[in-house]
Amino acid sequence: MAHRDGYNLYEGKETLALANMLHLAGPVMGDADAYDRMLHAFVIWIRQKATTDELYSAVTALKSSVQNQQFADYLEILEYCRPVADEHAAENASKGHRDELDPAIPSLYCLATTFGQTLGKFRLVHDASKVIDRNTTGLHTVHLLPDPARSGEFMKPFMGRVRGQQGPPAAPGGGLGRWRDAPLGAADGRWRRGPVLT
Repeated sequence: MAHRDGYNLYEGKETLALANMLHLAGPVMGDADAYDRMLHAFVIWIRQKATTDELYSAVTALKSSVQNQQFADYLEILEYCRPVADEHAAENASKGHRDELDPAIPSLYCLATTFGQTLGKFRLVHDASKVIDRNTTGLHTVHLLPDPARSGEFMKPFMGRVRGQQGPPAAPGGGLGRWRDAPLGAADGRWRRGPVLT
C-alpha cells in the first residue's frame, strides 16, 4: 500500500520498526495465543495453504483481544492491507508464485550473511526444504539485485553455497548423490536430509 503511494517503507527502516513493534507488543497487548494463531495463519497463507479469509479472521481475532485502543489502531494497518492481500493471493494462484514471501528464504539469507560477517567462512547444515531447493539460484545471485533498504546499492552476497541433500552412503548404482561423513542433526546421531551451506 505504501509503495503504491510512493512511500518506501524500507528506506528508513520503518518496515523493521513496524515488524518489531508488532512482534514484541502483539502477544502482550493482545492474547498471546491469538497472536501465535495470526502468525501461523500468515505463514500458511503465504504457502497457499490457507485462504485470505482465514488469514484475516486470525487478524480480527487478535485485534478483538486487544484492550489498548492505540495498539488496536496499529493492527488496523493490517486490515487496510486486505485488498493488497487479495491481489497477491489471486496473482499467486494464476502465476504460480509460491515462495516470494515465504519466511524460509529471508531467514536463511539473514542468518547466512550475519554469521558470515561475524565468523567469516562457515558451514551451515539445515533440514531439507522444498522452498530453499526451488530458490537456490536466487540465493546465489541475490547480490545482483538492488537493495530496497539502501537506495542505489545492491544486496549483500549470500555467504556460502547451498548444496543438495546429504545422508548415508548410497548402495552401488543407487544414484543418491554424495553423502557427508557426519550425521546432520540430533544427538541420537540419526541421519537427517538437508542442504548444506559451505
